Amino acid sequence: MLWDRYVKTDAALFRRFPVLAEHDACQIQRAADQDHVDAQYALSMLYEQGRGVEANASQSLYWVRKAAEQGHSGAQLRLACRYEAGASVEQDEELAF
Repeated sequence: MLWDRYVKTDAALFRRFPVLAEHDACQIQRAADQDHVDAQYALSMLYEQGRGVEANASQSLYWVRKAAEQGHSGAQLRLACRYEAGASVEQDEELAF
């Protein structure tokens, strides 16, 4: 399934970076709150992986949806994968594609 491959790809990317300090996550949160689309996408991944913040599927979904609505292509793909797999959302093939 596409979602499984996407999550594995993200996990590989996270291994390349040092563990985020809580204060780094706070800076990303501030930028996301100010509608910075890349920060919104990054924050969604932090919540999903529990990096610098406590893992929270609903917050991850909230931020990936906000980034996708602003045209972030990675967020749009990630959101489509969630709908395809039914990951933290009701499975919906129509919204997935």
